[in-house]
Amino acid sequence: MELDTESIEKRMVQGLPGATAVCKNNPYISGDMQRYSCKVDLLPYADAEFHIISEPDIDRTMIYLDDIDTYRDAVGNTLQKQGIGKKIFSNLVAVAQELDVDKLSVQAARMGSYMWLRAGFLPDKLLTQHVMSEVYGRLSRLKAPAEAINVLKADLESLDPKSLWRIADSVYGRELLQNIEYTASIDLRGDPAATKRLLEYTTLTKEQDRAVIEVLQHANEVVLR
Repeated sequence: MELDTESIEKRMVQGLPGATAVCKNNPYISGDMQRYSCKVDLLPYADAEFHIISEPDIDRTMIYLDDIDTYRDAVGNTLQKQGIGKKIFSNLVAVAQELDVDKLSVQAARMGSYMWLRAGFLPDKLLTQHVMSEVYGRLSRLKAPAEAINVLKADLESLDPKSLWRIADSVYGRELLQNIEYTASIDLRGDPAATKRLLEYTTLTKEQDRAVIEVLQHANEVVLR
């Protein structure tokens, strides 16, 4: 199955003034499996890399996201927390829907370890206990009322992986979850709750879309001066 890489490139830069995208097929040895490597450049403000892996013989398509990074602009102002990374990710989710992708996977690290849980990802099965144990250990250092800590402990002791979503949504989520490294994924066909959470997280309002465009247009004007 050949993917329409031109359409993917156009979709990935939608609503991102100045962005370019390149998506190309990398030869793969194993049977009919195909691997497409894609990169979005919004330099010097942001970039992202991801891979689309198609396995026609078992009717499966996956997207593996390497990273989304945002940087400082030409005069040193940070462009983080301006919605740029979220817009890139929103475009990627739209591509996944258009391709009827089965699974999205990411490598969580730094602040991403908190953000990906907010977006509906869960650690891969072999790493779930590692993440929950790390969070449980951090509860002893958390400055919070005893009642709140007991609720968080009870949630973790339930051993329900989705308790990590509830912790991410709490006011203590960032402090408890950031800087834990793990691989995580969403089963887009088999986990409706995760898919719903993903779409809620990545759907931007018209005002948010417009704000991202304005931020980038202003930053581009500064670069051209």
